[in-house]
Amino acid sequence: MADIFEIASDVSTPLALAGLTAVAFFMVVRQALAKGLFPVMSQKVGGHLFKTILDYLFVLALVAMCLGFLGYIVVKLVEGQHRRGSVTEESSAHNQSVKPGKLLLRGEILDEATGMPLAGVLVALPEYRMQQVTDSVGQYRFEVPSQDGSLVKLRATKGGFRPINLDTYPGTSHLNTHRMRRIQ
Repeated sequence: MADIFEIASDVSTPLALAGLTAVAFFMVVRQALAKGLFPVMSQKVGGHLFKTILDYLFVLALVAMCLGFLGYIVVKLVEGQHRRGSVTEESSAHNQSVKPGKLLLRGEILDEATGMPLAGVLVALPEYRMQQVTDSVGQYRFEVPSQDGSLVKLRATKGGFRPINLDTYPGTSHLNTHRMRRIQ
């Protein structure tokens, strides 16, 4: 039984969870039948009960499909709004002037599981003693002293997520995208 709970803790998709639930239900019903907990039924009553269960399962499957489709549509709409907002902010951030002798380093932090921006992530450049928190769309922006093609160490931390430690080049015009993984 402990193995089942260990497997259940690793389940991450609704389809896998539904399958695990069906298996658990089957095992419980099988044990109940083996112990004789249900009365013996006539063929007519059993057939009617079976048909009723199938009817309800069909309706439940239709509802699940509709909700799944609706969830998919909502996610696509939210992603579309996020992208439109990011493009506007990205173009305005790109047009902001950078002080002479400085290079721009900017990016966004996303939740790896959902693809949604993470606000409140502490982004630090330790060698420059600079840090800031990502804004409401998960973006950060630094101006660092220009050095000939040298890498900059970047560290991003947020409670409940694995930290990001990487080396990156400042001065590029694109928005660096980093994905943070949740701690499980």
